[in-house]
Amino acid sequence: MGWLRKSLSWITATHLVGVVMLSFLWGMKQWELSLLETLRLETFDFYQKVKPREATPTPVPVVIIDIDEASLAEFGQWPWPRSLLADLVDKLASYKVGVAGFDVFFPEYDRLSPTALAAQLDGLSRNLTEELQAMPKSEEIFAESLRNMKVVLGQGVLNSKLPLGSSKPIKANIVLAGDRAKVLNRVPAFPGILRNVSELEEAAAGLGMVALEPEIDGVVRRVNMGIKIGEQIYPTLTLEMIRFGTRTRKNWSSMSTTRHKPAVLK
Repeated sequence: MGWLRKSLSWITATHLVGVVMLSFLWGMKQWELSLLETLRLETFDFYQKVKPREATPTPVPVVIIDIDEASLAEFGQWPWPRSLLADLVDKLASYKVGVAGFDVFFPEYDRLSPTALAAQLDGLSRNLTEELQAMPKSEEIFAESLRNMKVVLGQGVLNSKLPLGSSKPIKANIVLAGDRAKVLNRVPAFPGILRNVSELEEAAAGLGMVALEPEIDGVVRRVNMGIKIGEQIYPTLTLEMIRFGTRTRKNWSSMSTTRHKPAVLK
């Protein structure tokens, strides 16, 4: 029995050494992959700086309206009243802007709306309370401005599903061209959508997903054209704005109207 006990001890020790070696090699492989990926990204950035891609003149200028420190100093901290955003949209409409997009979300009602203030503030006179309650809600003012031009509202992604029946379903008129399985595998997937309040969703010309995926070094180098929620593909904010901006009936469609054909992802 002594020889059997020694054999088992030797086998156990050999297995332990093997497991340790495999773990070490696996860790080295992961470290190597991370190192190679970082090197690949740095090489890509280097070539972009040495010989960047030539800028293609766009027939329609693109302008980014940034909420910077100067804006916050003038209009106060974010979130701003929806009535102020309505003024912004009205101003863009007066400038004949083709399409505007919001990459900020409006999942809750405006706490600065007159009706909300009437409910929150104590000590108001009865007359003042009634006057505030009679005023239009901030969402109504903002929604009216959204209807007057082509505006795409952004929607966020959630790492958990919302309860069923918590909001109306979104109709995503989008067509997958080619191999459906390959397209679905390339599109990032999330469990749920961070929606805007219904009044604004119904007034917007389109709805687009906003979900940036940085590389291993934290830099965003690519933007997805579609996001998968459950079994449905939804266009991103970029794709939806391009569709409205190009004004073509061939490839792009509105998520809130059936006048055009659906967008095509290949």
